[in-house]
Amino acid sequence: MFSKYVPVLSVVFCFLTVSSVQADPTISVGGRLDMDFAKYYEDVTALNSGSNLRRLRLELGGKLTSKLSFYTLADFNDGTYNAQATWLRYRFNKENELSAGRIETPFSLQRVTNSQFNLFMERALPAALSRHYGTGLVFMHKGSQWNWRLGLFGNDWLNFGGTTQFGTALAGRVGRRLQFGKARVWLGASAMYQDTKQPQRFRTRPESSVTDQYLVNTGKIFDVGKTVRVGLEGVWKRGQWSVQGEWINYTGDRSTANDVNFSGGYFEASRMFNGRRRFNFRRGEWMSPEIGEKGAWELSARISRLDLQDGTITGGLETNYSLGLNYYFNPINRVMLNWIKVDTSPNKRGIDESPSILQLRLQLGF
Repeated sequence: MFSKYVPVLSVVFCFLTVSSVQADPTISVGGRLDMDFAKYYEDVTALNSGSNLRRLRLELGGKLTSKLSFYTLADFNDGTYNAQATWLRYRFNKENELSAGRIETPFSLQRVTNSQFNLFMERALPAALSRHYGTGLVFMHKGSQWNWRLGLFGNDWLNFGGTTQFGTALAGRVGRRLQFGKARVWLGASAMYQDTKQPQRFRTRPESSVTDQYLVNTGKIFDVGKTVRVGLEGVWKRGQWSVQGEWINYTGDRSTANDVNFSGGYFEASRMFNGRRRFNFRRGEWMSPEIGEKGAWELSARISRLDLQDGTITGGLETNYSLGLNYYFNPINRVMLNWIKVDTSPNKRGIDESPSILQLRLQLGF
């Protein structure tokens, strides 16, 4: 019931902030194109090698005043249009800001970081357990050592691109910056509570977008009302080396059967040559890398796991082993090459299989 007040609060916030606009706003336009190519070495399931336009993004943003900014993102993903994000943000001071509209839920390092700056072509398997966007309000505190975000979300009656059956959700993420000699460390935690009547479904492709196959898939779970997600995350960074990991757990309260519990995690490491990755410790997310005049190379490795098996829910268990090679022409343009060994034991049909994937992406920003 409370969910209907979330968009109302958002509208009030938008009205109060827009009414403060004076003159001479600054506008910026940008975007990104990702083109993927994949060769699948199939086992049981036909994955179908080929290519696709992974995403075409158009962005419009800017400042209306020194404290008020706006942003909107249109994503043409897999050939379909998706109005992903539309928000207004008011900056009280250097450390505190409030955003309203359709915005990222403050949960999981993978989710709050722009995919443009991820090590691999696709996020790790446990991203399937998190919610990416919601419609509501998010407050962020960006201290020199501590960062935290708190968001309140509800049904999208304002047609921002979300769902009118989202329900009510409260999400928070907190992180702490630490120093160990020449290494810097980020330790964080996330939690999200959601009360919704939406059917729950968890599925993911094998960290590759060209195939339309989901090797693990719970199908729709109709009798879940209240859900709780928790996550732990960490980053270790020293010079051109970086290490990152996360663990996420999902619990769903079922009214007619036993509760469901799914979990997943990943661990990845990278080394950059003639450049370095940059982590914004004040915001708790990755940002554009520093690249040498002649470009930069990056080597990476990752192991990820997602368990969608619980009682009568037999969505499958998948573990992926990945190697990556990236070449950066500049901070926003790169070529990505990934090799992935997939192990489902079992897949959604109860069958063990182990396909392999060789894929390439051309990422162009503008």
